[in-house]
Amino acid sequence: MRLDLYRIFTLSFLCCAFIGCGDSTDDSGVVLDFTDYGSTTDMGSTGGEADAQMEDAISSDASLRDMSLPDASAPDLGPPAEGYSFPGEEVRCDENPSFEALLPILNGGRTHPTGRGEQSSAYDPCNQRIILFGGNDFQPEECADFGPKRFQGDTWIYSMRHDNWARLDLLISPAPRGRHRMVFDRSRKKIYLFGGRYRRQQNSGSYELFNDVWAFDVNRDKWSQLTTNGAAPSARANTAMVYDYTRDRVIVFGGSTSTSGLSFTPLNDTHILELSTMTWRRVQGAAPPRRLFHSMVIDSTHDQMFVFNGGDENAFTGPFYGDLWAFDLEEETWEKLWDRQQGLGPDRRINSEMVEDTVNGRIILFGGHDDTRVGHRNDVWAFDYETRFWTVLVAGDNGAGEGCASFCQCPPDFVQVDVNSPERRQYHTFQNILGEDRAILFGGKSDCGYLDDTWTFSFAEDAWTEIEPAGQGEACMRTGQEGCTDLCF
Repeated sequence: MRLDLYRIFTLSFLCCAFIGCGDSTDDSGVVLDFTDYGSTTDMGSTGGEADAQMEDAISSDASLRDMSLPDASAPDLGPPAEGYSFPGEEVRCDENPSFEALLPILNGGRTHPTGRGEQSSAYDPCNQRIILFGGNDFQPEECADFGPKRFQGDTWIYSMRHDNWARLDLLISPAPRGRHRMVFDRSRKKIYLFGGRYRRQQNSGSYELFNDVWAFDVNRDKWSQLTTNGAAPSARANTAMVYDYTRDRVIVFGGSTSTSGLSFTPLNDTHILELSTMTWRRVQGAAPPRRLFHSMVIDSTHDQMFVFNGGDENAFTGPFYGDLWAFDLEEETWEKLWDRQQGLGPDRRINSEMVEDTVNGRIILFGGHDDTRVGHRNDVWAFDYETRFWTVLVAGDNGAGEGCASFCQCPPDFVQVDVNSPERRQYHTFQNILGEDRAILFGGKSDCGYLDDTWTFSFAEDAWTEIEPAGQGEACMRTGQEGCTDLCF
């Protein structure tokens, strides 16, 4: 049903593109203008100029700009790339020759990133796609979280118009890493990447932490490292980051500065990057307790930012936090909104993901790892700010039997499987789609390894639809196999 409705939605936009429908506005107040703007001038970046000039020379070649354009037999592509605009924007959406060149792949057979966790993503409304970078794809044995890492430095796109993935072949990109964060700048049409960690493929040793800032230009499919001013946040992993489009800035909160894989050094500092000057500043005053593995999202309806759960120095085993905090974006002050002790709501957990549902005025939370007997989760919750209550939308898998004998020793019926939900997981990406009533889920870490599946969650129906099934990482009973001897085999 979702696919049929989406095709109808796409055809309606095509009609607008050819006969004209005027401007429309989504629930967040963003103007969707399907006028052909033509070429625009990029604002450029403040760092990595020599590398950027190398890519400029390639992208300016007219023969490259004209390659792989769709022919009359190609499937409908929906609204043009330049069909999104933002009030007061500095850079407009422009035709992207790199994206056009990927059409043979997107229109071909199914493809996707390797199964992985610790990656990050952001949505590009200019080209109606998700941009995903990095992560760790070393497949562990069963539910082990320790052992070798294989951090990636690849950039992938997921096209909403094709329901398919493609990898970008780029000359320049950030260093391989995991546990970083990415957000989209609506005004400049750039995706910013901050932080993360890296270690060579080995069982032990210290991690390298990052506090660099990179920008991905969605009009040209190019990464460039940015130079910032002011007091930048310390290098860290497991942080959270949002884009405050009303005030043209990026906000970073918390994380860990430990370079050890066996301990955490949590933070509770709040840093703001003013994009007009690329200057960092630290917010003063009281803040939530120090944490990492938390989730964060903008509540544009009430002009605030939410921070949910996470862990402290005991984030390996718990107990985890069971709280929800709000940061007033105008006053720059914190307020505790909810605590697990108040009643019904998500269990205490780490590594969940939250997205904003602007149509229904709520925040949607999915998955993570709790400190109960279940562990990895696949439940979906909604938080209503007006009532300050949580509502469970999808219960997901439920605990069953006597539990696990020990870590990684679980019977095949450890949980009652909800076959209509994705596998239980953490370290996934869950990305809401601007102008649409849904979010896209990819990958993450389950009890049985790293996942490579893609799902969509409808805000209108509060239900999941599988786009691409998992080829790895699912529990034995979820795959439909018979004769499962334990949770994963």
